[in-house]
Amino acid sequence: LPPTEISRIRRAAAGILEEFGHLEDAASLLRTTSEWGKLTGLILRHAPSLLLQGRYLTLEAWLGYLPGRTIGENPWLTYWHGMCRLPSDAAGSRRAFESAFRQFHGRRDVPGIFLAWSGIVESIIYGEEGLKPLDRWLSLLDGLMSEFGDFPSEEIGARVTCSMVRALSLRRSHDSAMERWADRAQELSRAGKDISTRIESLIHLASYRYGG
Repeated sequence: LPPTEISRIRRAAAGILEEFGHLEDAASLLRTTSEWGKLTGLILRHAPSLLLQGRYLTLEAWLGYLPGRTIGENPWLTYWHGMCRLPSDAAGSRRAFESAFRQFHGRRDVPGIFLAWSGIVESIIYGEEGLKPLDRWLSLLDGLMSEFGDFPSEEIGARVTCSMVRALSLRRSHDSAMERWADRAQELSRAGKDISTRIESLIHLASYRYGG
Protein backbone atom coordinates (compact mmCIF):
# COMPACT_ATOMS: atom_id res chain seq x y z
CA LEU A 1 0.00 0.00 0.00
CA PRO A 2 1.20 3.55 -0.61
CA PRO A 3 2.24 5.58 2.45
CA THR A 4 -0.85 7.81 2.26
CA GLU A 5 -3.15 4.78 2.45
CA ILE A 6 -1.18 3.32 5.36
CA SER A 7 -1.52 6.63 7.21
CA ARG A 8 -5.26 6.69 6.54
CA ILE A 9 -5.64 3.17 7.91
CA ARG A 10 -3.62 4.06 11.00
CA ARG A 11 -5.78 7.12 11.65
CA ALA A 12 -8.92 5.04 11.32
CA ALA A 13 -7.45 2.39 13.62
CA ALA A 14 -6.57 5.04 16.19
CA GLY A 15 -10.19 6.21 16.19
CA ILE A 16 -11.46 2.67 16.72
CA LEU A 17 -8.94 2.07 19.52
CA GLU A 18 -10.03 5.27 21.27
CA GLU A 19 -13.69 4.31 20.90
CA PHE A 20 -13.07 1.02 22.68
CA GLY A 21 -10.91 2.51 25.42
CA HIS A 22 -7.44 1.50 24.20
CA LEU A 23 -6.12 5.01 24.62
CA GLU A 24 -2.40 4.24 24.92
CA ASP A 25 -2.46 2.29 21.64
CA ALA A 26 -4.39 5.08 19.93
CA ALA A 27 -1.86 7.68 21.11
CA SER A 28 1.03 5.51 19.93
CA LEU A 29 -0.48 5.14 16.45
CA LEU A 30 -1.10 8.86 16.14
CA ARG A 31 2.47 9.50 17.20
CA THR A 32 3.74 7.05 14.55
CA THR A 33 1.87 8.92 11.81
CA SER A 34 2.74 12.37 13.20
CA GLU A 35 -0.95 13.21 13.40
CA TRP A 36 -0.38 16.02 15.88
CA GLY A 37 -3.82 17.55 15.47
CA LYS A 38 -5.59 14.27 16.17
CA LEU A 39 -3.24 13.48 19.06
CA THR A 40 -3.99 16.93 20.49
CA GLY A 41 -7.70 16.15 20.29
CA LEU A 42 -7.16 12.81 22.05
CA ILE A 43 -5.23 14.53 24.84
CA LEU A 44 -7.79 17.28 25.34
CA ARG A 45 -10.68 14.83 25.43
CA HIS A 46 -9.12 12.53 28.00
CA ALA A 47 -6.81 14.72 30.12
CA PRO A 48 -9.38 15.33 32.90
CA SER A 49 -10.24 11.64 33.30
CA LEU A 50 -6.58 10.59 33.20
CA LEU A 51 -5.68 12.96 36.02
CA LEU A 52 -8.73 11.90 37.99
CA GLN A 53 -7.33 8.36 37.81
CA GLY A 54 -3.89 9.59 38.92
CA ARG A 55 -2.33 8.83 35.53
CA TYR A 56 -0.10 11.90 35.48
CA LEU A 57 2.81 10.10 33.84
CA THR A 58 0.65 8.76 31.01
CA LEU A 59 -0.66 12.23 30.17
CA GLU A 60 2.80 13.74 30.46
CA ALA A 61 4.16 11.09 28.07
CA TRP A 62 1.47 11.91 25.51
CA LEU A 63 2.27 15.60 25.76
CA GLY A 64 5.92 14.69 25.24
CA TYR A 65 5.03 13.12 21.89
CA LEU A 66 3.95 16.52 20.56
CA PRO A 67 6.40 19.01 19.05
CA GLY A 68 7.17 21.83 21.49
CA ARG A 69 5.69 24.38 19.12
CA THR A 70 2.35 22.55 19.15
CA ILE A 71 2.15 22.79 22.94
CA GLY A 72 3.26 26.42 22.98
CA GLU A 73 0.52 27.42 20.56
CA ASN A 74 -2.30 25.78 22.51
CA PRO A 75 -2.91 27.12 26.03
CA TRP A 76 -4.95 24.06 26.99
CA LEU A 77 -2.00 21.78 26.28
CA THR A 78 0.17 24.11 28.36
CA TYR A 79 -2.39 24.01 31.17
CA TRP A 80 -2.49 20.22 31.21
CA HIS A 81 1.29 20.13 31.19
CA GLY A 82 1.17 22.28 34.32
CA MET A 83 -1.29 19.89 35.92
CA CYS A 84 1.02 16.95 35.18
CA ARG A 85 3.99 18.70 36.78
CA LEU A 86 2.16 19.96 39.87
CA PRO A 87 2.79 16.94 42.15
CA SER A 88 6.53 16.75 41.41
CA ASP A 89 7.72 20.13 40.07
CA ALA A 90 5.78 23.04 41.52
CA ALA A 91 8.04 25.68 39.97
CA GLY A 92 7.75 24.12 36.52
CA SER A 93 3.99 23.78 36.84
CA ARG A 94 3.69 27.42 37.85
CA ARG A 95 5.57 28.52 34.74
CA ALA A 96 3.21 26.45 32.61
CA PHE A 97 0.12 27.81 34.37
CA GLU A 98 1.28 31.41 34.06
CA SER A 99 1.99 30.94 30.36
CA ALA A 100 -1.44 29.37 29.86
CA PHE A 101 -3.07 32.19 31.86
CA ARG A 102 -1.53 34.85 29.61
CA GLN A 103 -2.70 33.05 26.48
CA PHE A 104 -6.17 32.39 27.85
CA HIS A 105 -6.53 36.03 28.87
CA GLY A 106 -5.42 37.21 25.45
CA ARG A 107 -8.02 34.95 23.85
CA ARG A 108 -10.65 35.78 26.49
CA ASP A 109 -11.10 32.08 27.18
CA VAL A 110 -12.99 32.39 30.46
CA PRO A 111 -12.89 28.74 31.63
CA GLY A 112 -9.18 28.63 30.90
CA ILE A 113 -8.52 31.90 32.73
CA PHE A 114 -10.09 30.71 35.97
CA LEU A 115 -8.60 27.21 35.85
CA ALA A 116 -5.13 28.59 35.14
CA TRP A 117 -5.57 31.04 38.04
CA SER A 118 -6.39 28.12 40.33
CA GLY A 119 -3.38 26.20 39.05
CA ILE A 120 -1.08 29.14 39.74
CA VAL A 121 -2.34 29.45 43.31
CA GLU A 122 -1.95 25.71 43.93
CA SER A 123 1.58 25.69 42.47
CA ILE A 124 2.61 28.56 44.77
CA ILE A 125 1.23 26.69 47.78
CA TYR A 126 3.09 23.53 46.77
CA GLY A 127 6.28 25.45 45.94
CA GLU A 128 9.33 26.28 48.00
CA GLU A 129 9.65 30.03 47.49
CA GLY A 130 7.11 30.98 50.14
CA LEU A 131 3.56 32.30 50.04
CA LYS A 132 4.16 35.99 49.29
CA PRO A 133 3.53 35.53 45.53
CA LEU A 134 -0.04 34.57 46.46
CA ASP A 135 -0.82 38.21 47.28
CA ARG A 136 -0.77 39.29 43.64
CA TRP A 137 -2.99 36.47 42.46
CA LEU A 138 -5.47 36.68 45.32
CA SER A 139 -5.97 40.39 44.67
CA LEU A 140 -6.33 39.74 40.94
CA LEU A 141 -9.34 37.43 41.24
CA ASP A 142 -11.94 40.11 41.98
CA GLY A 143 -10.79 42.01 38.91
CA LEU A 144 -11.15 38.89 36.77
CA MET A 145 -14.66 38.32 38.08
CA SER A 146 -15.58 41.93 37.37
CA GLU A 147 -14.18 41.63 33.85
CA PHE A 148 -15.59 38.23 32.92
CA GLY A 149 -18.51 37.74 35.29
CA ASP A 150 -19.08 34.82 37.60
CA PHE A 151 -17.63 31.40 36.97
CA PRO A 152 -18.66 29.74 33.70
CA SER A 153 -19.58 26.44 35.39
CA GLU A 154 -20.22 24.99 38.83
CA GLU A 155 -17.15 22.77 38.49
CA ILE A 156 -14.83 25.69 37.76
CA GLY A 157 -16.40 27.74 40.55
CA ALA A 158 -15.76 24.88 42.96
CA ARG A 159 -12.15 24.59 41.83
CA VAL A 160 -11.47 28.31 42.27
CA THR A 161 -13.30 28.43 45.61
CA CYS A 162 -11.23 25.57 47.02
CA SER A 163 -7.99 27.22 45.90
CA MET A 164 -9.02 30.61 47.26
CA VAL A 165 -10.07 29.36 50.70
CA ARG A 166 -6.99 27.18 50.97
CA ALA A 167 -4.77 30.16 50.13
CA LEU A 168 -6.58 32.41 52.61
CA SER A 169 -6.20 29.81 55.34
CA LEU A 170 -2.44 29.88 54.80
CA ARG A 171 -1.89 33.56 54.11
CA ARG A 172 -4.55 35.59 55.79
CA SER A 173 -5.22 39.22 54.97
CA HIS A 174 -7.55 41.88 56.26
CA ASP A 175 -9.82 41.54 53.28
CA SER A 176 -13.54 41.97 53.67
CA ALA A 177 -14.05 39.34 50.95
CA MET A 178 -12.64 36.58 53.13
CA GLU A 179 -15.99 35.71 54.66
CA ARG A 180 -17.64 35.72 51.25
CA TRP A 181 -15.26 33.01 50.06
CA ALA A 182 -15.74 31.08 53.29
CA ASP A 183 -19.49 31.19 52.71
CA ARG A 184 -18.99 29.91 49.17
CA ALA A 185 -16.91 27.02 50.47
CA GLN A 186 -19.52 26.17 53.08
CA GLU A 187 -22.28 26.13 50.48
CA LEU A 188 -20.09 23.99 48.21
CA SER A 189 -19.47 21.49 51.02
CA ARG A 190 -23.23 21.11 51.44
CA ALA A 191 -24.54 21.16 47.90
CA GLY A 192 -21.65 20.45 45.52
CA LYS A 193 -22.21 17.67 43.00
CA ASP A 194 -18.76 16.11 43.30
CA ILE A 195 -18.16 14.38 46.63
CA SER A 196 -14.37 14.75 46.53
CA THR A 197 -14.69 18.50 45.93
CA ARG A 198 -17.22 18.77 48.78
CA ILE A 199 -14.78 17.06 51.13
CA GLU A 200 -11.88 19.21 49.93
CA SER A 201 -13.83 22.42 50.45
CA LEU A 202 -14.81 21.32 53.95
CA ILE A 203 -11.20 20.56 54.88
CA HIS A 204 -10.00 23.96 53.62
CA LEU A 205 -12.89 25.71 55.35
CA ALA A 206 -12.03 24.00 58.64
CA SER A 207 -8.40 25.06 58.24
CA TYR A 208 -9.49 28.62 57.52
CA ARG A 209 -11.78 28.78 60.56
CA TYR A 210 -9.19 27.18 62.81
CA GLY A 211 -6.62 29.76 61.70
CA GLY A 212 -9.04 32.51 62.67
